[in-house]
Amino acid sequence: MKFCLLILFVALIFFGCKKSNQSEDKPEATGKKYDVTFNLQNFAPTLTTFSASGEKQTQAVGDTLKNYADNLYYRVFNADGTLVKEINQASTSPDFGTISDQLPSGNYVVAIIASKGSLKWINPPNGFSDFSYFSPSNNTWNDTFGKKIDLTVGTTSVTQAVSLDRLVGGLEVNILDAIPANVATIEVFYSKDYPGMTVYFSAAGVSQVQGKIYTVTATDIGNKLSPFFFYTVERYTSFRVSITAYDASRKVLADKRVYVTVGRNQKAVLTGNLFAPMSAGFTATVNPNWNAPILTTF
Repeated sequence: MKFCLLILFVALIFFGCKKSNQSEDKPEATGKKYDVTFNLQNFAPTLTTFSASGEKQTQAVGDTLKNYADNLYYRVFNADGTLVKEINQASTSPDFGTISDQLPSGNYVVAIIASKGSLKWINPPNGFSDFSYFSPSNNTWNDTFGKKIDLTVGTTSVTQAVSLDRLVGGLEVNILDAIPANVATIEVFYSKDYPGMTVYFSAAGVSQVQGKIYTVTATDIGNKLSPFFFYTVERYTSFRVSITAYDASRKVLADKRVYVTVGRNQKAVLTGNLFAPMSAGFTATVNPNWNAPILTTF
């Protein structure tokens, strides 16, 4: 009996030690994290004049991200599309443009977005199966840049410089006429724009009409208005722009329709007479230096 107890005791010690050794042999990398750094501080996109709204849009050597964006968003998703990390930076942050993170070894999808104005984010619990997406907080697109990165974290630190690409297009409308005295409002609308964009930078949500209603002031009468300008989500199919002038009783005084196509990092420029001469129309140009211009006259 004592002999059997002795054998049982030895066996317990042996298997107990073996179990302990297996636990110690598990690789440290399972829970270990490695430094991941993305640097955007020397942000200098290749841009030419984009907006007539007075915003700084021309390239200059040494430009920083602050010249083009107010906010920076960093999102990390694992292989099955689950959000694992998010970092937001405002341009007032001293480290704006440098993202420092720590991630375990593995494969990830990283989305980095910079924008004028702020963005709101939706991150479905099912990850990419339902698509995480972002949209402008005030429902109107501003200049927006981004990059999607397929990232592999091994067993060493990762440091990477990132150059962002413009994610939006532009629509500019130039009315050449001096404004007649009986004009009360001018409306410029285009259909249809998308309210959101996925982390893959494709259009998201239900398309909707966007635009602006401009109330004519006394100082506008007899003068040419400043151009209307809008940022739009990428669409390589034609869409309609409506330009309409009303008097104080909402009677239509002039009305023009033009179809244009504008893609990502392109600007469609509509230029023409709204009031006179009656035979004149608008010329649509895709410009500037983004791609070769496309002219449309009607």
